[in-house]
Amino acid sequence: MLNCLRKALIGRNPPNPQRLDLCLTQKKLFISYESKPISTCPVGSLTAHYLVSALGFTPESALSVSRSVPSADPGKAAEVIGVFDQSGFSRAQITRIVMRFPRVLTLKPGRTIRPKIEFLRARGASEADVVNIICGCPWFLRRSLEGHITPAFDMINRCLKSDSQTILSMRRCDNVSFWTVSAFVRNLNALQAAGVHDNSIRFLLRNYPNCLWAYSRKFDRNLERVKSMGCDPLKVKFVLMLHVLMGLAQSTWEKKVSIFRRWGWSAEETLQAFMKAPNCMMISEVKLTAVMEFFVNEMGLEATYFASYPLIISYSLKNRIIPRCKAVEALVSKKLIKPVPIISYITLPDISFVEKFISPYSEEHPFVQKIYFEKLGKHSIA
Repeated sequence: MLNCLRKALIGRNPPNPQRLDLCLTQKKLFISYESKPISTCPVGSLTAHYLVSALGFTPESALSVSRSVPSADPGKAAEVIGVFDQSGFSRAQITRIVMRFPRVLTLKPGRTIRPKIEFLRARGASEADVVNIICGCPWFLRRSLEGHITPAFDMINRCLKSDSQTILSMRRCDNVSFWTVSAFVRNLNALQAAGVHDNSIRFLLRNYPNCLWAYSRKFDRNLERVKSMGCDPLKVKFVLMLHVLMGLAQSTWEKKVSIFRRWGWSAEETLQAFMKAPNCMMISEVKLTAVMEFFVNEMGLEATYFASYPLIISYSLKNRIIPRCKAVEALVSKKLIKPVPIISYITLPDISFVEKFISPYSEEHPFVQKIYFEKLGKHSIA
C-alpha cells in the first residue's frame, strides 16, 4: 500500500512533489483506518470499517456502500480519497460522492480520477468548480475523457465561445455523465429548425443545460407542446417554457392545472399565465394553494386577477407578499394613501418598496414600519 511513498523517498530519481503529497495523504488516511481495531467495528468488511474510521460513516451506511462494491479494499479506497483530499474536497463532500457513487472506490485514481480533474483545471475551472461538478454528478468520473468528456466540452464551447461559460454550464447540469454529443446535436438542430434564436439557445445552454442533453424523444415531445401553445420562437420565453415542460411530469402538470381550475381559472387563462411566467408552473402545490388562499381569503382579491399577473404568485409568501400587503393595507385603512393595484408594489425591489411605502411614514406613523418589519421577521431597516 505504501510502496509509492517508499519509492518516492529512497528512489534514485528526485521525488515528484505532487506524488509525494498524495502518498503522504494516503499514509495519513491509512493510519487513521488502522488506528481502530477491527473488532470494535460492528460492520462486517474491511472497506466498511475503513469508511467508518476514516470518513465517519455510520455502520449502516458503510455496510450499504461496501455491499455495493464488494471488490473494493481499504488500500484502494485510501488512494481514491487521497486524490479527493489533495484536490480540495472536504470530508463531507467526499462522503457525499461515495454515498451517491460507491463504485468510485474501485476507480484507478491515476488513470480515471486525476486526469479528469486536471482536464477541468486546464480549461479554466477553479477548485470550487471542480468540486461542484463532481459532487453534483459523481458519475462524471466513470466516463471516458477522450471519448465522452472532451467532445462534449468542445461542443458546448463552440456554442458559448467561452471556457468559463462552458464550465458554468457544466456546473448547472446534473446529468453530465449521461451526455451524448449526438443527442445534443440533434436537439440543437431541432431548436434551430423551429426558428429559435441563437441567443435563446445560448441562454438555455448556459442556464438550463439539462434540456439540450435530454433524450431526443422526450425533447421532441415537449418542443412540439411549446410550439402548439403558439409562443413566438424568437422570444426567450419559448426556451423557458421548454425548460419547465422538460422538468414536469404530465401528472404534475395536470395537478397544477387542477389547482388553478379550483380557483376559477379557465384552461385559456392557465395557458396564458404559463406563457407570461413559465416558472409559475414550477411552484409547489402547497405554496400555490397557500398563496391563493392568502390573496383571495385574506386580501379579498379575485383569483382570476393573477392569471394576468402570474409572476406575483411566484414570490415568497413570508418574505415579500404578506409583509408588503399588510403594510399597504394599513396605509390604505388610515387613508394615508389611496388603494393601489398589488402589481404596483409587489414587484418593486426591496429598497424601492421601503423608500416609497415605509420610510415616508416612519416618524409620524411608526405603526406602518412596525407592521412591515414584524411580518418580515425583522426589527428595523438593515
